[in-house]
Amino acid sequence: MRKQKLCVIWIWYLLFDNARFQRWLARHRRHGWELADVGCIFFRFERGDGTRYRYYMQMMRDDPETKRGRDYLAGVEELGVTCLGCFWHRAFFRWEDDGRPVEMFSDLASQALEAKCVRSAQLRSEERRVGKECISR
Repeated sequence: MRKQKLCVIWIWYLLFDNARFQRWLARHRRHGWELADVGCIFFRFERGDGTRYRYYMQMMRDDPETKRGRDYLAGVEELGVTCLGCFWHRAFFRWEDDGRPVEMFSDLASQALEAKCVRSAQLRSEERRVGKECISR
């Protein structure tokens, strides 16, 4: 049995909607896979060891490569949260499920940025759907 697998990020909408991202991860967890690493174009999963993890994808106001971004990530990791990787101003976090709310790491500005990205992605999706309906008529 395989011990790890890679998923190439071809499902770009996952990057704009945390709820969809959570559902996508839940599907993998049901099959025994836990997210272990996030790269520029892939998610790496490993077989779970029974530990229950929580995940969160956060829009970051500051690029993770800047000093402010690195300082923020270091502060979050002091709380016992592991950063699995960052790209496109998004950080992917994992921690053992201890009942903490998922949104605890988001400041108001980051939540507003995330909501704006989700709404933008929803509008683009709706425009494509309406465009396909017009073409098919």
